Amino acid sequence: MSLSPDALPPVLLGTQGKPMHLRAENGTEDYTAMHWHGLRIANAMDGVPYLTQMPIAGGESFDYTFPLRMPAPFGITRTA
Repeated sequence: MSLSPDALPPVLLGTQGKPMHLRAENGTEDYTAMHWHGLRIANAMDGVPYLTQMPIAGGESFDYTFPLRMPAPFGITRTA
C-alpha cells in the first residue's frame, strides 16, 4: 500500500466478519503509522504513534491484522 500527499489513498475492500491483513511498508526516511478512523479494533492495531504502537521507521514495515466488525466505509490517515 502506498500513501502520498499528492494522491488519494487506495480503496481497501474487506468482508464484514473476516479478518483484514495489511502490511504497511514505510518507503520514506520519516517515521509513520496508519490510523484507522472509526474502526473498533484493538489498540495495538490503531496506529497512533507512541500511544497505541511504535511508529514504523523508514525502510521498515508493520503488519496490521484486525477483524472487520462494522459494515460501513471508514478513512485511514498516514500519521507521522
